[in-house]
Amino acid sequence: MLGNDVVAPHGPPTAERTLGELGYAAQDLAEIRRILHQPDGIVLAVGPAGSGRTASLHAMLEAIAPPCRRVRTIVDTVPRRGPGWLQGEAGDPEDGRGHDPLAAQFRRLLRSRPDAVLLAEIDSSEEAQMVLRAAQAGCRVFSALHGGRAHHVFSRFRAWGVAATDLADHLALVVAQRLVRALCRHCSLPDDSEAVRDALIRAAEGWRIPSAARDSVQVRMAGPGGCNHCRGEGYRGHTLVYEWIEVDSGVRSLVEEGVGAMELERRLLADGRSLWDCGLRLVVSGVTSLEALRAAVREPR
Repeated sequence: MLGNDVVAPHGPPTAERTLGELGYAAQDLAEIRRILHQPDGIVLAVGPAGSGRTASLHAMLEAIAPPCRRVRTIVDTVPRRGPGWLQGEAGDPEDGRGHDPLAAQFRRLLRSRPDAVLLAEIDSSEEAQMVLRAAQAGCRVFSALHGGRAHHVFSRFRAWGVAATDLADHLALVVAQRLVRALCRHCSLPDDSEAVRDALIRAAEGWRIPSAARDSVQVRMAGPGGCNHCRGEGYRGHTLVYEWIEVDSGVRSLVEEGVGAMELERRLLADGRSLWDCGLRLVVSGVTSLEALRAAVREPR
């Protein structure tokens, strides 16, 4: 298998999983655990609706739950609850009085001096400013962001009036993710199509994979008509495709230099670390198909 070991959970995207069961490669999982146990900072899960962001954030919070006793959450869906979690329900985006009730709840929660706060999603300037102020006060903040790639968070916050340098000073971790359909293990078939060969050739250049290793790969596709195990779909469950950035001193230096999004991507997510590369490793491992990956992640050109 190429790249890091791949953990490929199957099942519905809403299934409750621990951090170790989400699908992170072993080395990435160890690094993410280390970052999560820092005493402060902002952790963001980025992706479209239905990409498993909330499940990931809950798993991250549970991973730090033993030393993190007072967890306060404001979400718009019913979550699993952890010991010591105080749950609040998000209000409507506008209550007709010119202010955002979600941000108002967030301010009230901060007065209780929590160890960590989970905010359902940042989608306004007021919420972005509140998250930054909470991090400046030493609180760990976990939230979701509707978006595409991990390195886009700086431009998103800039549009809400938060300077990229201010965000970088308090941002600890960004994980961008998608859920990709997983092949049925009982009826998938080998795929040696030209599209697969072309994708592997391009990946080999970026990953620096020897041609001998590339030639030994057995990519698979959904079997036509499926089987009884997958109810005729050829796929069964989903698996996680992700990219992540630890915002360390090196990243902060890039932001202070005013490096643009394309250069950030080149420096931080090259050499097999992008969403597409992560997904292609799952294709190479026979976990998903190239067709399913293309349906979930934009292929680089």
